[in-house]
Amino acid sequence: MKILIVDDSGVHRKLIRRDLESEGAEIFEASSGEEALTCQGKNVNIFLKSAAMIYPA
Repeated sequence: MKILIVDDSGVHRKLIRRDLESEGAEIFEASSGEEALTCQGKNVNIFLKSAAMIYPA
């Protein structure tokens, strides 16, 4: 299975990648929506978006 991880945080992408690769997935990464669109030609099956909002206290 090919999975595209889209997240602006390299740390988040690395953690998600590690978990999914351990399940046998082939991982592609993008740090923005624009970059993700360039991956369309790679026959990616699943788009995974991790969203984390941090608000000041």
